[in-house]
Amino acid sequence: MNKRRKWTVRIHTWIGQSKYGIAVYAKRRYARGGFQTLDNCPQELIDFLGAEKRGARWTMPEYKSIDALLSIDGHFTKGARRGTIAIIHVEIEERRHYTPRPLKQFIRQLANELSADNPWSIYRSVYKYTACGPSLGMLVGDKWYYCDDLHKLGTFEDMKRAGQEVMGVSVSSIVEGSDAEVPGDVLIDNGKMPTVEEFWKLVEAVNEEACFYWDRDNSQWYLLKKSGDDKATYSFHNTWGEIEWHDDSVPKKLRKAAEEFISGEVELNIGEYVDLPGIKGWMISEYYNDATY
Repeated sequence: MNKRRKWTVRIHTWIGQSKYGIAVYAKRRYARGGFQTLDNCPQELIDFLGAEKRGARWTMPEYKSIDALLSIDGHFTKGARRGTIAIIHVEIEERRHYTPRPLKQFIRQLANELSADNPWSIYRSVYKYTACGPSLGMLVGDKWYYCDDLHKLGTFEDMKRAGQEVMGVSVSSIVEGSDAEVPGDVLIDNGKMPTVEEFWKLVEAVNEEACFYWDRDNSQWYLLKKSGDDKATYSFHNTWGEIEWHDDSVPKKLRKAAEEFISGEVELNIGEYVDLPGIKGWMISEYYNDATY
């Protein structure tokens, strides 16, 4: 969430302004406290001013004099000016910076649900009971541990004694027999602690996408077409002997002929139609499925 804030900025003339721009000496929150340098201020304020640091000095290279700056209308509100010093007021939208918390509550609930006393057991439970066997990662400190490397963390009691906290959990998947990868997502505390329900939804989403690509790239895909009628088509695929038709209305005789044909000792060139034996007027071809999820 962003927040609009007002700042007061004090600018000065200096000997190098014709080359480097006028100097920005200090800022403060609008009508609050004393002035401080720009060194510890939001990046959004620095970007708004176009300020750059040269040695110990901050300057605004776009403006070579206070008059040049004050001649700009609508960019800021002009304040007092006394000789070589001027005050301007600006309003900017700042990003709220949030420091994520350890996922203590989330990990505890997930571990209880899976009867796991260590990170590796959580991974194995998810891997074992999910069709695609997703990869699970945990961010501990500033290091990610994935899959079997989670063993290195020991038990949750070991981690507690070592002062180690889980800061993030990732779910992703590689797809066997395919070049496809499913990047998934990372669960962190971004102002709201992730829930076990959100975790399982992520696992399900990764599993569905990974299964789609596994099915796509580990199957042979076929198309039946009636001669002279491009609208009369049926498709099916064969995954290691398991045939799945994509249309329940395929005539039984046609279905049987196609299944017998592909189970025989025959090789088809991708995209090339041949006559389907036993069914006059129908042709069959194998095609390359490059569909995306």
